[in-house]
Amino acid sequence: MLNMLASFDKLRTIMQKKLTTSVEEDASVSEHYNEVCKREARALKEKQTLEQQLRLDRRERLNTQLAARNTHAKAQAELDESQAEIEQRNTDVEAQATANRSQDAEYYANQQALLQKQLAELTLRAQKFGAETLEASEGLRKKRLKLHQEVEVWIQKYDEEMGSAEMTYQEELAQTQQVAEELRQCTEEHDSMLHERLDHEDRLRKAEEEWRAKQAAEVMSRRAARIIQKSWHAYKVKADAEKKKAATGDKKKGKGSAKAKKK
Repeated sequence: MLNMLASFDKLRTIMQKKLTTSVEEDASVSEHYNEVCKREARALKEKQTLEQQLRLDRRERLNTQLAARNTHAKAQAELDESQAEIEQRNTDVEAQATANRSQDAEYYANQQALLQKQLAELTLRAQKFGAETLEASEGLRKKRLKLHQEVEVWIQKYDEEMGSAEMTYQEELAQTQQVAEELRQCTEEHDSMLHERLDHEDRLRKAEEEWRAKQAAEVMSRRAARIIQKSWHAYKVKADAEKKKAATGDKKKGKGSAKAKKK
């Protein structure tokens, strides 16, 4: 009967220890689970924040690209329009100059032919009537001189008008060259802006790659930390269990040797 009571006491002690150990393990597991849940919640919140920031960055980059494309298209349209206007102006100036030259040449040729014809008629008349009187000869000479002067005046006027037309053509040509230089400068500025935009996109791409590598490293670090914590917790639980088991064995051995001595 005493042996049975002693056995029941031992069994009750063992059950109490097991229950106490189970409660401690459950508390430790629950605490670890809560900590892991908190960390996962924080990680999820950080992930959502970073994803939102990434979406904003992408949207801003798309807006920048769209603005650059619109600017490029607008500049290209203005460039095409300016080139077309310059070509049309050159064509109009050349056509007007050609028409003016043709009209002036034809007009002055007709005038010169008419004057030469009149001069020939007057010369014949002067030769025919030269013998009549000195006065008539003098009058014809004066008239011929006057006609020569008129011809010189017409020729001088023709030269002045041609010079004016040439100056107008040179001015239009200078304006055309100036517009062409401005177009070249606009083209260089556009190329510079394009290079800057490409450099900016390259920097953004590198920054995004660095950020992704950093995020991957942080994820790996957190995973390694969780694995180490779990391993340490398991090792600690196992070590505590072995210590408790060893202590229980020592107590059993001590009680067994005490009974043997009593017997």
